[in-house]
Amino acid sequence: MLVARLDARSTEFPLVGNREVAVSYSVTNRGRRAERLQFPTDQRIELVLRGPDGKTLFLWSEDRIFAATPSDVLLNPGERLEYPVAVPTRDMVAGRTYTAEATLAGIAGTGASAVLRPQ
Repeated sequence: MLVARLDARSTEFPLVGNREVAVSYSVTNRGRRAERLQFPTDQRIELVLRGPDGKTLFLWSEDRIFAATPSDVLLNPGERLEYPVAVPTRDMVAGRTYTAEATLAGIAGTGASAVLRPQ
């Protein structure tokens, strides 16, 4: 059983002086058997930042190039994959609520979200 989390270093942060906010997406195998994760490309995660209206403000993969090399990752019981991501704050407005959503690329059931509230 895979358990996904998206944690922000600080969910409420001062917008002034912060060009980005650090989040960490992790997936842990809480099951009793190894899980084989099959990726169709080199991309491992996707992260989307949505504004208060649900509009996409940032798509992590948008300016990246991924090789079309399929690969498998074996996640043993108790093991965790962790991916740090810097989310830009350039389109944020203080006092509004934003949602970051992350998932393993192409793998269902691995989504997690975090609410961000710049001050």
